[in-house]
Amino acid sequence: KKEQYVIDMPSSLNALMDIVVVEEDTTAHKPDPAPLLKAIKAMGLQPSEVLYVGDATSDYLCAQNAHCGFALALWSGLPHEGVDEPDMILHTPQDLLALLK
Repeated sequence: KKEQYVIDMPSSLNALMDIVVVEEDTTAHKPDPAPLLKAIKAMGLQPSEVLYVGDATSDYLCAQNAHCGFALALWSGLPHEGVDEPDMILHTPQDLLALLK
Protein backbone atom coordinates (compact mmCIF):
# COMPACT_ATOMS: atom_id res chain seq x y z
CA LYS A 1 0.00 0.00 0.00
CA LYS A 2 1.40 3.37 -1.05
CA GLU A 3 1.51 6.12 1.61
CA GLN A 4 -0.06 9.36 0.47
CA TYR A 5 0.58 12.90 1.64
CA VAL A 6 -0.88 16.11 0.14
CA ILE A 7 1.17 19.21 -0.66
CA ASP A 8 -1.29 22.12 -0.91
CA MET A 9 -2.91 20.79 -4.11
CA PRO A 10 -6.51 20.97 -5.31
CA SER A 11 -8.21 17.69 -4.38
CA SER A 12 -8.77 16.73 -8.03
CA LEU A 13 -4.98 16.47 -8.42
CA ASN A 14 -4.38 14.43 -5.26
CA ALA A 15 -4.91 11.15 -7.11
CA LEU A 16 -1.97 12.02 -9.35
CA MET A 17 0.39 12.60 -6.43
CA ASP A 18 2.56 10.05 -4.66
CA ILE A 19 3.19 12.40 -1.73
CA VAL A 20 0.47 14.64 -0.27
CA VAL A 21 0.59 16.78 2.91
CA VAL A 22 -2.60 18.49 4.11
CA GLU A 23 -3.12 21.11 6.79
CA GLU A 24 -3.97 18.46 9.40
CA ASP A 25 -0.64 16.67 8.87
CA THR A 26 1.42 19.36 10.62
CA THR A 27 0.81 21.84 13.42
CA ALA A 28 2.81 24.59 11.70
CA HIS A 29 1.91 25.95 8.28
CA LYS A 30 3.45 28.05 5.50
CA PRO A 31 5.63 30.04 5.67
CA ASP A 32 6.89 27.61 8.32
CA PRO A 33 8.74 24.83 6.46
CA ALA A 34 7.14 21.94 8.40
CA PRO A 35 4.72 20.77 5.66
CA LEU A 36 7.36 21.00 2.95
CA LEU A 37 9.98 19.25 5.08
CA LYS A 38 7.48 16.46 5.86
CA ALA A 39 6.94 15.91 2.12
CA ILE A 40 10.67 16.06 1.40
CA LYS A 41 11.36 13.45 4.06
CA ALA A 42 8.56 11.21 2.73
CA MET A 43 10.18 11.37 -0.72
CA GLY A 44 13.58 10.44 0.69
CA LEU A 45 15.13 13.68 -0.58
CA GLN A 46 17.25 16.45 0.85
CA PRO A 47 16.02 20.07 0.69
CA SER A 48 18.91 20.96 -1.62
CA GLU A 49 17.46 18.50 -4.16
CA VAL A 50 14.04 20.20 -4.27
CA LEU A 51 12.62 22.98 -6.45
CA TYR A 52 9.39 24.12 -4.82
CA VAL A 53 6.91 25.66 -7.27
CA GLY A 54 4.59 28.24 -5.77
CA ASP A 55 2.58 31.31 -6.62
CA ALA A 56 2.63 33.35 -3.43
CA THR A 57 5.01 35.03 -1.02
CA SER A 58 4.18 32.42 1.65
CA ASP A 59 5.37 29.70 -0.76
CA TYR A 60 8.63 31.56 -1.37
CA LEU A 61 9.23 32.01 2.36
CA CYS A 62 8.40 28.35 3.00
CA ALA A 63 10.98 27.26 0.40
CA GLN A 64 13.57 29.62 1.87
CA ASN A 65 12.87 28.37 5.40
CA ALA A 66 13.24 24.78 4.19
CA HIS A 67 16.45 25.62 2.27
CA CYS A 68 14.92 24.55 -1.06
CA GLY A 69 15.03 26.12 -4.48
CA PHE A 70 11.96 28.13 -5.50
CA ALA A 71 10.22 28.62 -8.84
CA LEU A 72 7.63 31.41 -8.96
CA ALA A 73 4.50 30.47 -10.92
CA LEU A 74 3.04 33.68 -12.34
CA TRP A 75 -0.08 32.27 -13.99
CA SER A 76 -2.32 32.45 -10.89
CA GLY A 77 -2.21 36.23 -10.71
CA LEU A 78 -1.70 36.18 -6.93
CA PRO A 79 0.37 39.03 -5.50
CA HIS A 80 3.98 38.06 -4.91
CA GLU A 81 5.53 41.10 -3.29
CA GLY A 82 8.53 40.02 -1.27
CA VAL A 83 9.56 37.29 -3.71
CA ASP A 84 12.89 38.96 -4.34
CA GLU A 85 15.09 36.28 -5.84
CA PRO A 86 13.29 33.17 -7.06
CA ASP A 87 15.56 30.58 -8.61
CA MET A 88 13.26 30.45 -11.60
CA ILE A 89 10.20 32.27 -12.96
CA LEU A 90 7.50 30.25 -14.69
CA HIS A 91 5.13 32.29 -16.85
CA THR A 92 2.83 29.43 -17.90
CA PRO A 93 2.17 25.85 -16.80
CA GLN A 94 3.92 24.80 -20.01
CA ASP A 95 7.13 26.28 -18.58
CA LEU A 96 6.83 23.81 -15.72
CA LEU A 97 6.16 20.93 -18.08
CA ALA A 98 9.29 21.86 -20.06
CA LEU A 99 11.34 21.31 -16.88
CA LEU A 100 10.03 17.76 -16.59
CA LYS A 101 11.24 16.67 -20.03
